[in-house]
Amino acid sequence: VEFCLDIMAVVSVLPLGSPKDPNMMILLHHLSVVAVHHSSTFNTSHSVGCDDYVADTLSHLEFQHFYNLAPYAAPETTPDPSTLLDQHPIV
Repeated sequence: VEFCLDIMAVVSVLPLGSPKDPNMMILLHHLSVVAVHHSSTFNTSHSVGCDDYVADTLSHLEFQHFYNLAPYAAPETTPDPSTLLDQHPIV
């Protein structure tokens, strides 16, 4: 599985297995467990960012601008499954 990311910092840290962010470490651990379970591997590659204005508004927490660009979006967030949160707490 290849993750094509536009954030070079994440692209360079994931293959090393040494992120400093505890939440990133939890994600990396779970990705590794899934890869081993399915006898597969994952890697990352850098892809130059595109003009994805809708996603950019969310990453910059510009919610009003987001809803102007995507009026079809649900007004409420989708909750995470409670079982997932119980098993893997966010630090």
